[in-house]
Amino acid sequence: MRVEKEKMEKLLAQIPPAPDDVLEWIQQDCVQKSYILYSEKEHKAVCTRCGNTFDIDKGMYAGKAGYSDMCYCCYEAYGVLKPIGRSRGNLSEYFRVLILVNDGPTIWGTLWRIEANFEKAGQPAIYRKLTTIYRLNSEVQERYELKESWSDCYWEMYSNVIVKSSCNSWWLGSKYDRLFVYTNNLEEVFKTSDARYLWDPVGDCMIDEWNIVGYLGQALKYKSLELLYKSGFKAIALGRAAGSKSNAIYWRGRTLEKILRLPRADIRRIRKRNPTAEQVRVYQRLTPEERRTIPWEAVKDIASDHYWFDKTYRERICECGADFIKTLKYLDAQEGTEFGNKRRDWLDYMKQAKELGMDIYRNTIRYPENLQEAHDAVMAEWTDKKNEINDRKIRERIVVKEFHKDGLKIIAADSQRMLNEESAQLCHCVKTYGSKLADGKCMIFFIRREEEPDKSYYTLETTVEGKKVQCRGLKNCSTNEEVDRFVEAFLQHLDKAIKEKEKLCKAS
Repeated sequence: MRVEKEKMEKLLAQIPPAPDDVLEWIQQDCVQKSYILYSEKEHKAVCTRCGNTFDIDKGMYAGKAGYSDMCYCCYEAYGVLKPIGRSRGNLSEYFRVLILVNDGPTIWGTLWRIEANFEKAGQPAIYRKLTTIYRLNSEVQERYELKESWSDCYWEMYSNVIVKSSCNSWWLGSKYDRLFVYTNNLEEVFKTSDARYLWDPVGDCMIDEWNIVGYLGQALKYKSLELLYKSGFKAIALGRAAGSKSNAIYWRGRTLEKILRLPRADIRRIRKRNPTAEQVRVYQRLTPEERRTIPWEAVKDIASDHYWFDKTYRERICECGADFIKTLKYLDAQEGTEFGNKRRDWLDYMKQAKELGMDIYRNTIRYPENLQEAHDAVMAEWTDKKNEINDRKIRERIVVKEFHKDGLKIIAADSQRMLNEESAQLCHCVKTYGSKLADGKCMIFFIRREEEPDKSYYTLETTVEGKKVQCRGLKNCSTNEEVDRFVEAFLQHLDKAIKEKEKLCKAS
């Protein structure tokens, strides 16, 4: 909502002055670049960090512009060497600073655009512009943002209290993406305002500079954040401060039972887990028996996999006749990686075991003693069976088995094993073409020298119509003239063979 000019002037007049040492803090703690500006003519150099001038010997920095050296006054700063009076117009640094002050119960925040300019010798000149104002207390949480255009400049008010990650003006790009918060007075501001009970997360360094204003706005609006943080549910409170919302939490509640929508016994059970809001959502959907027995790792896995929020979560486990709770407890007891990986391995194992005709309703099959070993064994057997079926299809589709000419020969690929061996020898990806070859979407041929019939030379891929797609050698190298002439002759022979096969098919 656009704010009238008179109202904005009155608001600006209410903001308390910033602490006296803010400018010094900006120069010392926020400005990260440092230069040593020198004059070969005057034999002088000045450090932009400490502002002091020191003498230099003749030729000391000759030809060293752009290198780094120590300041010989403060002996602390290392600066980039730059000659005075040349190529310094673009030596500027850009960032933003957030300053919080209070006037009784109300906290005022001011967000400034800062330019540190090194055009003149000495410490950098600081240019600042106010871009955002925050007004925060237990009754009001407002943000006033400066809007600039080519023809107008005005303020707008918003109810969402945030620090934007990018600058307000599109033409400034991302120059002001760095943010610093003035912290020298921060604890005093909190403890002498309406935020007197909200200091703990900030003091514990749980709130970063981007979320401190959001945390203040949310915590002053919803008293539940303070209660959640002090009761051990820090992840939920900090997530809300960072802008994460969830309807699993009743933010206006006054007790933990109302806030978390859970009975006291369940709250005691999950408090030590420091759950997120999404984990609480999953926990709410479980039955009382499941809450007591399901491993917490399973709850975390469900919360991290949004696809499993619906009924598919239970169905994918129970469709095998498996007990929901027993399966999750079994997966939790298995050694290995994260719970989610074990769950995916178990589902893959059950799917392939069913395709292989195994009795997945037997507990010894459904819950093997070592899931990883059983999974690998079933996958290997399933792969062999799949390759056997594909090999049969590949052999049925072969049009030309062999072709010889000018010391070269061609052999048609007739199995996945041959594709694997060719891929290993020539270091390319033909082994991945097995399914494509079995489905009749391409044809694969191996080119050999007749004196070395067992040594891979080139691999040829064609369409089912006999048109060349690609011909690759070692590490996908291109063909030479000898191979090109041979491939051209073979394609003519292949075209005749395809036409003859089509005639036979029509005749039959």
